[in-house]
Amino acid sequence: LAAGTFASGASNAKQGEATVDIAKVPSEVLAAVEADTYWCLSRLLDTIQDNYTFAQPGIQRMVFRLKEI
Repeated sequence: LAAGTFASGASNAKQGEATVDIAKVPSEVLAAVEADTYWCLSRLLDTIQDNYTFAQPGIQRMVFRLKEI
């Protein structure tokens, strides 16, 4: 999904088209897509990690903030 989303900007895909023929995308673009996908996933995991670790410090922090309201 992410690779197709990023690669669609480099292909001849029509607006709203859900598929991209990866074989037609240049290798330089695929390398950039891989890097963009990695950093997007890395950022997503960084933002949710506290909610899924032992003692869930992220959720505890948000509950504390709600108590302050």
